[in-house]
Amino acid sequence: MRPSDRLIFHCRAQTGLIVTQLCTANGLAYSANKTVTQSSITAAFNANAKATADAAVAKMFFANGISFSIVESKHVKDAFTAVSKCGAGYKLPNRAMLSGKLLQEAVLEVDNKLKEFKTQMCVTGATLISDGWTNVQNRPIINYLSVTPDGAMFIDGSDMSGEVKDAQFIADEIKRNIEYLGKENIVQVVTDSAGNCAAARSILSEVYPEVVFSPCTAHCLDLLLEDIGKFHWASSVIDKGHRVIKFITNHQASLAHFRKRSTIELLKPGKTRFASFFLLCLTVCWQQKMHSRKLLWIENTSSGWQT
Repeated sequence: MRPSDRLIFHCRAQTGLIVTQLCTANGLAYSANKTVTQSSITAAFNANAKATADAAVAKMFFANGISFSIVESKHVKDAFTAVSKCGAGYKLPNRAMLSGKLLQEAVLEVDNKLKEFKTQMCVTGATLISDGWTNVQNRPIINYLSVTPDGAMFIDGSDMSGEVKDAQFIADEIKRNIEYLGKENIVQVVTDSAGNCAAARSILSEVYPEVVFSPCTAHCLDLLLEDIGKFHWASSVIDKGHRVIKFITNHQASLAHFRKRSTIELLKPGKTRFASFFLLCLTVCWQQKMHSRKLLWIENTSSGWQT
């Protein structure tokens, strides 16, 4: 481009910038390819109202410690859409109405959906799933869910405090839920791979020969990774990766240095999730690879070599 052409292009760009700023200051919309138009008063008021509403919603989240991910919930979006249709005169329900009438109506709606779920279960059959966990009060809980092509339905949650969770006890609990759903509606039962659960499946297979009793695939893979991690060639690598993670996370200077050069957090292994040890090593290897690439790029750039 000739110097004269560059000068003309620069002047046109500066002129367009000045015109745009003047139009914005006076409430006008300007585009280089369109005519100048003035924003309507209604649009200006709507923009101010939206900004006020956004600030009020943000303060609601901040003041009550609500997770930001709630904004993406379908129920939250449906609630705000319904409120907007009611107009400015809408008032929030009080605590008594939420815990009384509205709660009962929600429970009735869920019951109606579960009736449809049970009807579908009679057609396609269902898989009964059991899983044990410990709640925040350190109580052992066993949950039971029924799964069909339409989704999953919570059936029961039993508190196992003070109970001896041997094979016969677990078999009796699973049998109780099978009879509740109807043995003709159950095609498969899935439990974890613990010894007592495996023995319980053997007991139940004699009572219900038409039902398939299977171990949990995720738990089997977890135990498989645990066995692999016991090999010397694997345990030594896992130990080194664990020490690297522990050193970085336990020292503020090294952790700050790492966070300046990485966009992800280092993964700490879970006590009951053996796959986390392998994910830990993958994270360390990935970070090492990324830092090596950055170092190579810096060295090549400083030496004047470009790819």
